Amino acid sequence: MAHNVINGKVVVDWLTGDPEGDRLVLLAAYRDFIKEINECFKKPEGAGFYISEVFEKWQIDTENQIDNVPRIWIKRPK
Repeated sequence: MAHNVINGKVVVDWLTGDPEGDRLVLLAAYRDFIKEINECFKKPEGAGFYISEVFEKWQIDTENQIDNVPRIWIKRPK
């Protein structure tokens, strides 16, 4: 699978091979994001506030800015 950077966002091409391991990196980011969300539910103060912080930290975006393919943009925090 290959990727391109369009408008500052990495667009993964799911139709070709995966020579650079893009799919593995993307799925690992999704997994780590979900783990962090799950940790929010364990906090006694309530999850809502923490979940919004996690979404901001990971810069999750669901806007379809490139084409008509449904996309979820995720940027791993530093």
